[in-house]
Amino acid sequence: MTTPARPAPRWAWAAVAGAASLPFLPVLWAWFGADDFAFIYIIRLVPEFGAFLWRDFVENFSNTAFYRPLGMLGLYLDLRLGGGEAWLPHLSNLIVHVATAVGVFRLALLLAPRGSSFVPALIGAAAFAASPRRVEAVAWVSCRPDLLATCFTVWAANFAASGRARSSVATWGLALLGKESTAAMPLALASSSMRPDAAWHVPTLVRRLVPYAMLAVAYLAIRRVLVGSWIGGYGTAQHTPTVGDLDNVAKYFAYSLLPPLESLSHAIREPLVRGATGAAVLAGCGVAALFAFRARHAPAVRVGAIWFACAVLPVLSLAVSLTSPLNDRLLYLPSVGVALVVSGFAWLARPAVAALAAVLIAAGGIVTAEMSNRWREAGPVTERWLRGVAEISRPLPASCAVWITAAPDSLGGAYVLRSGWRFALHMLDSSREPADIRQVTLYLQQDPDVVPVVVRMTGPGEVEVASAGPTPEVIHGWTAGTPGLEMLETTTVGDRFGRTPFARLRLTEPGVIVGPSPTGPVVLGQVGEACRPGAAAK
Repeated sequence: MTTPARPAPRWAWAAVAGAASLPFLPVLWAWFGADDFAFIYIIRLVPEFGAFLWRDFVENFSNTAFYRPLGMLGLYLDLRLGGGEAWLPHLSNLIVHVATAVGVFRLALLLAPRGSSFVPALIGAAAFAASPRRVEAVAWVSCRPDLLATCFTVWAANFAASGRARSSVATWGLALLGKESTAAMPLALASSSMRPDAAWHVPTLVRRLVPYAMLAVAYLAIRRVLVGSWIGGYGTAQHTPTVGDLDNVAKYFAYSLLPPLESLSHAIREPLVRGATGAAVLAGCGVAALFAFRARHAPAVRVGAIWFACAVLPVLSLAVSLTSPLNDRLLYLPSVGVALVVSGFAWLARPAVAALAAVLIAAGGIVTAEMSNRWREAGPVTERWLRGVAEISRPLPASCAVWITAAPDSLGGAYVLRSGWRFALHMLDSSREPADIRQVTLYLQQDPDVVPVVVRMTGPGEVEVASAGPTPEVIHGWTAGTPGLEMLETTTVGDRFGRTPFARLRLTEPGVIVGPSPTGPVVLGQVGEACRPGAAAK
């Protein structure tokens, strides 16, 4: 067992816990959003605990190749104990994040050479804990699998570094049941078990990999039987990295250190700005790589580099964004490796450098608190929309569809509707199935009182959807061949994010046309006699 020569004082542990909790406190008042409603709907189908465990661990709720029973179990317990309210799932997410950050700090200390200062480990762990890139994972209830998988992996590494091999293997098994993205982590865990004050011995490293490999074989066999697939995802091709995905390595590394640069979201569409930004990011990655190379003999740097590579490999084909917090959950596990690399830089213990790092971490925490508050603000927007659509759809006959011509996808990166309309409406009124809801497109919203698109009727059953400003905000592609929907006109090319700023549509089947307003959804018109006001009563 290895221990650092200079144990961290209690205030350092409290600082890590504070960095992982205080900036995220607004999320405790957040509501559900997007995929959360699907989880709630599934859990409500099986109220008995024993039956739920069977469905969760054996039958597998998901109709995809995902197998994440621990995440579903945690949400089930939260919703049962909390009476279906959102505060307990959010609190649980926050607690898991704090446990992860504390585990990162402890692991960095265990990997520190004897006689070294605890300050670099504190900076690495606090930067990981308070980063704005953590907001999505902590604030979105649906990210429970990401949180659990990372937390269990971090503590598996702690056990490995402490010489408790069996506990490490067992804890990594729990991480696998959290999310499949931890499948490649045994190499990082085995490297954590190498003594910081001794040279690495490859045969020893391989020997320590054997128990993890045996568990991996058993896990894959169980997955194959229960899920019918060796790997996870919506399809094997989607999660199979290619040579063209190698640029994502730099993105995952750089964006783990940088906050979302939202002010560049429109400017970066210009080729010159995009090229300059890309060059700056690559230059920064080069400088960081140089620092890491010079500190390559530090155990934390070596383990962190291996950790980052193992964490990125399974998700390499999935992109993250420089300017947007969407998909930041994919950075959660790789960012632990980056934090370990940072903790291996001994020069961070210099007082002036440590003071500068503390200022930067505090500034990041302020940004994190502001982004966390968006999730609190997104709750009323989400609920207002759902209740508005429910009121519109409730009196309609089954033959009359509800066409949502445009609805908020997110509010400053905090998910609002995105998907799961039917699940959300069923949650509000489980006594009946809602009318047929057809979502046409979504838009990004930055202010809860400002709708960035304009939807208006231009003729019988004809609707125009257009960006309200000079930049496109409609983000969904128009579904070709959708029954009852005819595309009359649209811009042929959107921006690099696939956002199309204008379209003119015609509804050819009975339906009510619903558009956005600052107060929620409003009826713009209807197609067919069956959908006119009072028709259902007749």
